[in-house]
Amino acid sequence: MQQKNVQQKNFLHQLLIGAIAILVIAYMVLQLKLSVGDLLTVQTVELATYEETYEATGYIIRNEKIISSTTTGEISYLVRDNQKVSSNTNLLAIYSNPSDAELQNQVNVLKNKIAVLEKSASSMSNNIVAIDDSINSLMLQSIRKIESNSITGALFGADDLLITMNRKAALKGTIDFKTLKQTLEHEVTYLENSMSGQKTVVRADRAGYFYSTVDGYESVFLPSALDKMSLENYETLVSSKPNLIASNTAVGKIVYDSKWYIICKINKKVTGELRAGRTYDFEYLHTNNLRIPMTFERSISRTDSDDVIAIFHSQEMPDDFSFKREQPLKIVMKSYEGLEVPTGAIRRRNGESGVYIVKGNIVLFRKVEILYERRGSFICKLPDDKDKAAVSKTDLSLYDMIIIGGKNIYDGKVLK
Repeated sequence: MQQKNVQQKNFLHQLLIGAIAILVIAYMVLQLKLSVGDLLTVQTVELATYEETYEATGYIIRNEKIISSTTTGEISYLVRDNQKVSSNTNLLAIYSNPSDAELQNQVNVLKNKIAVLEKSASSMSNNIVAIDDSINSLMLQSIRKIESNSITGALFGADDLLITMNRKAALKGTIDFKTLKQTLEHEVTYLENSMSGQKTVVRADRAGYFYSTVDGYESVFLPSALDKMSLENYETLVSSKPNLIASNTAVGKIVYDSKWYIICKINKKVTGELRAGRTYDFEYLHTNNLRIPMTFERSISRTDSDDVIAIFHSQEMPDDFSFKREQPLKIVMKSYEGLEVPTGAIRRRNGESGVYIVKGNIVLFRKVEILYERRGSFICKLPDDKDKAAVSKTDLSLYDMIIIGGKNIYDGKVLK
């Protein structure tokens, strides 16, 4: 009997300790809640972009003509690829003596240096701060080209960078344009007098853009082929063989017009989204995903086929663009840029979609206009498309602190 009373006392003792423990924990939770105040989960609003693209294979069409020569010997090109030339410009020289061609290549390098010096000495600014800004900008452009694996693009910008750096050196008195130019001109004269063999100069028959390489399709992929384009003619065109006879005697080609075309076969549903006269970004895989805006001209379809021939054009001719005849590419059909908002953060208030944000210690409602929905989030319209950092008092803005978790949230609430 005595043992039973001891067990009861122990049980009551443990029960009392458990009850006290629960009360202590409850008190601690209450104090923690009172000290923390309103518990919210917030997220900074960031900029987001999304693109709908369509992959295709395009073919370049240009108004071009092969330049031929039957003269044998070593070629030295006097102009660079994609350089605009006038009628009767010396394009290249063919030397009977290979060493003369090498000397001419050295002359070309020296003449380019002279041209850089002449540009450096002209239209000089006395504002060294502006010159430093230009140098930094040009260096950044070159770095970006190199980062995107466009070494050719970086090299094309080297002359502009050198010209600007020369102007800075001139302001500091560390360079003498006149003396340097005279030295280079003497070297040119010496090298030219050292040439002993025969040479044949090839000139441009018309103004245009010069290229040293040909593919044999210059007489096949012509703008006139677009006049009678059909699905059948397209298949015939892209399966045609190059003109090897013309290629064998070719020393280059002239593109007579800056306007060039891309022709490609795409799905009829995709073509339905294209609008004549509208510009679409094309991403070219052969040139490190370089983007060039192309204008949609027209499409050719047939009722019994889901395939459509689409014709685009452009007049942009970047120095680092590869004008290979066949081009794997992506067409940017739609592009969205705006504020990224988690789907769970969207609320409805007075018939309007929006979100709650925290500004200081106050909860505020901000309206949103949804542009695009993707998995887990929306892309919402910026309050000002021209100024991404613009802050609105009514609409959601970049870098607002958006509430994505919390209870009893309402407009105007003061947080504790």
